Amino acid sequence: MFLDRMAEETEDIVAASLLPHFDRSSTYALWSEESGLVVSPSSSRLPTFNQLDLSITGHLDHSRPRLLPDSHIYLAFYPHAVLNRGPIFGRLDLSSSQLSLAVIRYPKGAGKFGQRVYGLRPDLLDSWIRLEDILVEIVTYLLKTFPSPLPELSFPKLPYQCGYRELHQFPEQAVSCAERAKEAYTLLGALLTFTLTLYIGQYRASCFAAAFDKLLRWRDVSFTQGWLGQLEESYICNLTLGLRTGAFIDPYNCRWGPFLENFVKAGIPLWVIWGQPTTYNQFKSGVKDSGFPSALFPMDPNVIELAKLRARNQPVEAWSNRGKDAPQTARSSYEAPTSDSLSREHIDVVCGVFMVDETASGATYCPKSFWPRFSSWETCGFNNGAWSPDAETFYLRRLSKISGVNPDIMGASAWRRKGGIKRFEPKMRPVLQSSTKHAKDFFRIKFS
Repeated sequence: MFLDRMAEETEDIVAASLLPHFDRSSTYALWSEESGLVVSPSSSRLPTFNQLDLSITGHLDHSRPRLLPDSHIYLAFYPHAVLNRGPIFGRLDLSSSQLSLAVIRYPKGAGKFGQRVYGLRPDLLDSWIRLEDILVEIVTYLLKTFPSPLPELSFPKLPYQCGYRELHQFPEQAVSCAERAKEAYTLLGALLTFTLTLYIGQYRASCFAAAFDKLLRWRDVSFTQGWLGQLEESYICNLTLGLRTGAFIDPYNCRWGPFLENFVKAGIPLWVIWGQPTTYNQFKSGVKDSGFPSALFPMDPNVIELAKLRARNQPVEAWSNRGKDAPQTARSSYEAPTSDSLSREHIDVVCGVFMVDETASGATYCPKSFWPRFSSWETCGFNNGAWSPDAETFYLRRLSKISGVNPDIMGASAWRRKGGIKRFEPKMRPVLQSSTKHAKDFFRIKFS
């Protein structure tokens, strides 16, 4: 038993060290009237659809996911929080007031026609230039030497193109150019993270080892192994899920299909827009031949119907039995399940697990459900987590609305027995917490 326990612990450690990967059973089927079927490998929420408009030359808000063309796919790696910290990026951690203090007046003769001009002080200017040159150098080398052909990319506006290296007639101009350059460094950082992700490995601790080893073998390097170590500690190599914006993907025109699993490993949220059934049925074979991951293909029609039901903003009855003989309506409606206002407790209390029955005719999706975690009942006013007739009535009615058929609650009897909760809850915990051990046997959908 000791060896078995050691084997299980070792397996858990290895699993924890692995980066996320594609799994058909853990993908989400989402539906919107505008976009039709959307499949996501990492998110149960469907953000507002936006499309990148390349005709806009001014400032763009890159914090919202957009439908990106292949040439700008790296914008999916734009960070929600720019952490200009540490020995590499700390030089950019300057507010507008600090940049104003960093702008100096250069002597007469430095500018055109001998007038006084303004610019960043020399030490800061040289520091920014060195950083830009190294980052561009790394990105260019890793893209040019990638072992297989890549779709063509359009580089973002680079920092030097914002004018921070130039001298200006007024100090306000120098500050404005420096601020625009800071944003350009963030875009360049997103491009660098994207480029490193093309080389990503399986394990979190050594995910960029292949790219870093390649850089260290490069003869013309202008950085050291220690500098790469500092880069690895920066936000550039931070793969925390949700740190970056993500993107909508058009599977019919996207040529980055073979690399989408790399994006998922890097924690990038993706939403693949398949549209209406007539559209994706017509083009499915062509997409399959392009190397697009099969795990993101349209799902079983029954699951799609469930996604449609889930997207409806239906009134939801919530029962409370505190001192009442009959249930009463506590809330008349919720927002759609994509709403950020949906609490974790409400997600838990109406979580359904849909069992996959393997039959001779293929896999079918039976709407069954495990009893929710009893700790959720207290939060929702269900008598401190214990079973009650009102709680069961609510759950039965909710599942009936979701599935359209009479649901079969598995394990409800355990709640009726004294002490049954404690024996039953440990068995349900891994399922309701998306345990990978059950991922192949259950398709999990959360409802509002």
